[in-house]
Amino acid sequence: MIIKGSARDAYNQACDEMREINGHQEGYSGDIQTTYGFAMVKYPGRILGNVKFIDWMHEIADDTKRECFCVEITGAALKREKPAYLRGNRGIKGYLFFGWGAS
Repeated sequence: MIIKGSARDAYNQACDEMREINGHQEGYSGDIQTTYGFAMVKYPGRILGNVKFIDWMHEIADDTKRECFCVEITGAALKREKPAYLRGNRGIKGYLFFGWGAS
């Protein structure tokens, strides 16, 4: 999620968007709004969208279910993902939320 604000703001916005998509359904859908919050984690290398990053996400999430993790996207990875209308704006941050759902 690309946002001007904090990881908490991005998480809240993502939860709100998923509630709208799911029609405020009750029960577990496996989407971000069914998590209990998130934990910030730091990727130990450069995020380039490669297999190493995907494998790292699996390592973090494999031992937990219904937990959400967040990594901040910075540098070239953020620049590549930032929509054209946000380019040049200061204070724009990128966050990637991930985890495994379980019913």
